[in-house]
Amino acid sequence: MKKRVSKLKLFLWVTLILSGSLVFVLTSLPSFLESGIRKFARDSGINLHSIIIDEITPWSSRVSGLSSDFQEGKFSLQQLDLRYDPTQLAQGQLRAVSLTSPLLELDIDAILERLEGIENANTDSKIQADELLSNPPVQHLRFRDLELSFNRVDTIALSQWDIEGDFHPGLAQLRLDGNLTGLPWQGDLTLVQEGSDLFLGASLQFSDLSKILNSVKTVSELFDDENSINFEKWLEIEQGVARARWTGRLENDGIMDQFIELNATELVCRAMGLTLQIPQAILFVTPHISGRTEANFYANLNWGENLEVRGLKLAGSLVDGQPNLNVRVQRLRTQGVLPQAELFGLVVDGIEFAENEMGEFLGVRKASLRFSSLHLEEGMYNLYDGEIDIEWLGEDRFQIELRKGNGSVPTLGLNLQGMRFSGEIALDSLPRLSAEQRFSVDEIFLGEDQKIDDFSIEFKSDSLERFELSELNMLVNDFQFSLSPANLIIEIPESSQGRLDLSFLDAELKFDDFSDLALKKIQGNIKFNSLDPLDTNGSQSVRFDLNAGEQVLESGQIKFEVLPNGEQVIKELEIHAFGGTLALEETKLIEGFEDFELKVLAKGLDAQQIINCFEDLDARMEGNLSGILTIRNDPSLGWDFYGGSLSLDSSERAKLFLNTHGMLTEGLDDESSEYKNMYLLERALEDLNLNGLNIMFKLLDAGERVVEMNVRGESEVDGKDISVEYRPKIMGGLDALLQQADLSKWGVEP
Repeated sequence: MKKRVSKLKLFLWVTLILSGSLVFVLTSLPSFLESGIRKFARDSGINLHSIIIDEITPWSSRVSGLSSDFQEGKFSLQQLDLRYDPTQLAQGQLRAVSLTSPLLELDIDAILERLEGIENANTDSKIQADELLSNPPVQHLRFRDLELSFNRVDTIALSQWDIEGDFHPGLAQLRLDGNLTGLPWQGDLTLVQEGSDLFLGASLQFSDLSKILNSVKTVSELFDDENSINFEKWLEIEQGVARARWTGRLENDGIMDQFIELNATELVCRAMGLTLQIPQAILFVTPHISGRTEANFYANLNWGENLEVRGLKLAGSLVDGQPNLNVRVQRLRTQGVLPQAELFGLVVDGIEFAENEMGEFLGVRKASLRFSSLHLEEGMYNLYDGEIDIEWLGEDRFQIELRKGNGSVPTLGLNLQGMRFSGEIALDSLPRLSAEQRFSVDEIFLGEDQKIDDFSIEFKSDSLERFELSELNMLVNDFQFSLSPANLIIEIPESSQGRLDLSFLDAELKFDDFSDLALKKIQGNIKFNSLDPLDTNGSQSVRFDLNAGEQVLESGQIKFEVLPNGEQVIKELEIHAFGGTLALEETKLIEGFEDFELKVLAKGLDAQQIINCFEDLDARMEGNLSGILTIRNDPSLGWDFYGGSLSLDSSERAKLFLNTHGMLTEGLDDESSEYKNMYLLERALEDLNLNGLNIMFKLLDAGERVVEMNVRGESEVDGKDISVEYRPKIMGGLDALLQQADLSKWGVEP
C-alpha cells in the first residue's frame, strides 16, 4: 500500500514553488526591465549611456542614473519614482510620477529640420485633450529641478523648472515655477471639461520684469538671429511686477474665445532716453481665430516731475502682420525740463510705423491728434478743439500741422478762431524753433471791440517769450494789408505780465487794394503795457518811407499813444513830400471816423512838384508853399476839405511860368480893351516874378466848396513893367481836384 502525500505537504510545496518563482521573477525583473528599456531606446534612435533600476515592487518603482543622447539633444535624469496600483497599472494608469533633476538639452536647428520632414501631420488637439481628461494616464506628476536648455550656434537659452501636475476626470492642473535666462516666473495651466466644452486657463507671474526684455531677445535669436527682437535701443525695463492671465475654449479647429490680461505694477522703464514710472498698467489682448488680434492697454505714467499722464489708453490690432494703433489720454501735464503745459482729451489715430531697410521697427512715422484743450504756461496760452498731424522726419525732428483749433491768450486779451499751423520742430531745441513756421487765424478778437480777419504769419522763435516774424497778413475793417518782409520781433517780457514789445527792423507794409502803395523801411519799437485794455507804455514812435507808384516820400515818422481808457492819440505824423514836409496836428482817433477831422500842416512844399501832378497844366514855378488844410469825414458826403490855405514862402527868386494857351482871351473881341488886358496878363504869366501866391480852400454858406488862388507879381512885356494880381478859381472840393490831377505816377488809376 502506497504512502499518500498529505494535503499540508502538497500545499507547502506549491507555496514554496510559487514563492521561489515570484522571488526569481522579482529579482530578475530589473534586468528584464533594463534590457527592455535599452532595446526601446535603440529602436527609437536614442543612445542610452547608463540607467540603474533601483527598485521594482507591485506598488512602486525607482530608476536612477539615466543618461542618453539623441539626434536633437541630450537627456539625463537623477531619479525617477513611480507609484501605482497593480490593477490600475494593468490598465496603463499610474498614480504618481516624480522626476528628480532631469536635464534636457535641445538643438533648435535639428528640431526644425525634423519638423520640416514631418508632412501631413494631422493632430486633433481636442480629441487628445478629451482623452486626457476622460482617462488620465497619471494622477500626480512632479518635475523637480528640471533644467531645460535650447541651443543654436552661439546662442543658449537656459531655464529651470519645478512642475506639479494633478489630473482627474474632467480636470487637469499644472503649476509651474521657473526661471528663463534669468527671468523668474510662476504659472499655472488648467483644463476643465464641462459636457462637450473644453475650457483652458493659464496664468503667469513675473516678480522682476527687469530681465524680461533680455529673455525675449535671447529666445528670438534662437529662431531668427538676423531679425531678432532688440528693445535695448528704445526700451529698457528697470523694475516691475506683472501677472498675466489667459483663457480660451478648445474646439476641433483651434482655440476659440481667447482672452489675455496682463497687469503690471510699480513699473519703471526707460524709453528713448526717458525714465518713466508706471504705478499700474493693464493690457487686454483678444486673439481671433481669423488671425486678427486686438489689444487694449490702460495705464498712468510719470517721467519724474517732468511728465504726468493720467487715463492713458492704447487700442491696437494686428491683421495680416499690419499693426493698427489708437491712443487716448484723459490728462497730460508737463513741466520741469519740458515746457509747462496741460493737455486734456487727447486722441491719437491714423498712426503709421517706420521701419528701416532690414524691416526693424524704428518708431511712429505719422499720426493724427485731436484734443479738447491745451494750456501752456499756466494758462497764458490756450488751444481748444485742436486737430494736428505729426510726421517724424528723423532723429528728433517732426513736421507739425495744426489743421484746426481755437485759442486764447488771456493776459493779452486775445481770442482766436479758426487757427492753423505748419512747421518743423526739433524736440531737443524746444521751445526754440529754428525752422520757418506758418500760423494763420480766421478771426482774432482783441479785447471787446477790436477784430482782425484772415490773419497769417511766418515766424521763428528763440523761446516762448521772443518771436521773429518774416511775414504778416491781416484784414482790419475790410482793409487788407501785409508786412512782407515783416522783419518784426515780438517779445513778451517776463518781468511784467501782459507786456508786449514790437520791434520793426526795415519792414515793408503793403496794401492789397492799392498794389502801388507801400510803406517801406519801417523801423521802430512799440511797447504795450497790455492789450486788454490796449495801453502803450507812453508815446511810441515808428519811422518809414512811403512808396506811391513812382513817388517815394522819405523820412516819415509817426508818434502815437494808446491810453487805458480807450483814447488813441496821434501825437505827431510827418513825412517828406513834394520837396518839403507834410504833418498832422495832434489828433485823437474816433471809432468809425465819422466827423473825424485832420489838420494837415504843409511846410516848404516845392510848387513845381505839385504842378507836375496836373498833366494838363502847362506851367513851371520856382518857389515853396506852406500852410494848413482841414480835412473832415462827413457821414453823408465823405472826406473833403473844410478850410485852409497855402501861401508862397517869402523868396526873391520865386517865379511862375504859366502858358494859358489863349484861355484868357478866347472869345473876346480883338479890338476891345478887355482883350488887350487879358492878352497882357497871359504874356505876363508866362514869365512872372512872384511877390505872393495864396491858395485858399473855402466852404461857402451853401455848402459848396471852391479853391481860390491869388497870384501877385511883376513882369516885363514888350519893354513895359506890368504888375499882376491874378485870381483864378476851381469850383468843387477834394474830388474835383483829384479828378483834374494826374495820379498815375502815384500808383492811383482814374
